[in-house]
Amino acid sequence: MLGDSADQMVSHYVAYCTNVSIKWGMACALGARLLTATTVLYFTYGRFTHTQLSLG
Repeated sequence: MLGDSADQMVSHYVAYCTNVSIKWGMACALGARLLTATTVLYFTYGRFTHTQLSLG
């Protein structure tokens, strides 16, 4: 998802789809996938560390 220096990040593909190739459907799908993965990791981290996480 996040990649390293040799890989492209998902956010780069979202920006490419919206700015260069004008593929709004693909950009929305990639953005939704990135949001879902981030949310899952956020709650998984909170569950395993037993900390009070703040969303704001």
